[in-house]
Amino acid sequence: MNLTHTAGVHGYTMVLREGQQRSIDVYRLKQMLTRDHLTGTFNRMHFFEVAVRECARKKRYAKPLSLVMVDIDLFKRVNDAHGHAAGDQVLKQFAQRCMSLLRPSDMMARIGGEEFAILLPETNVDGAKLLAERLRATIAEVYMDADSRRLHITGSFGCAELGENCNLETMMADADAALYEAKQTGRNRVVGKQA
Repeated sequence: MNLTHTAGVHGYTMVLREGQQRSIDVYRLKQMLTRDHLTGTFNRMHFFEVAVRECARKKRYAKPLSLVMVDIDLFKRVNDAHGHAAGDQVLKQFAQRCMSLLRPSDMMARIGGEEFAILLPETNVDGAKLLAERLRATIAEVYMDADSRRLHITGSFGCAELGENCNLETMMADADAALYEAKQTGRNRVVGKQA
């Protein structure tokens, strides 16, 4: 068997490598356009693109769709007391713990600062509240490591379901109102609004 390379074979190998590199570059670009660089969750822009499609799918197939809005309680205190690097570590760990409990069809996105949204296809508000309670308990029962410190972090959760005659904005407003109620009534709790 002759193992010498001809110019044609070498050129073919080069094209293959360039094609592989191009695929890797496209993947990286897609990640940069759809993911939050800090937490690894989806970003706000991608969340709204998917949420609009899921709302249309819900209406077409009459399957439930719910949303959970999540806010890390008293997060400003973490940044003020321990610095932004510690705050970044808390954001990453918070997001990773939440994502570890989600189904592949669920979507978690960082909406801004310490606020996240979780879109739950084929889930009614009662199912959303059950998931949110699991997330709340998981976050509250473990400490997070931040700059050699162990911090006790909690989250507040507001849940809502997309109603028959509602749209994405209404569902988000309902979930935000539920989140506000959770924070106003003591934090580290789940509140759900029926459709």
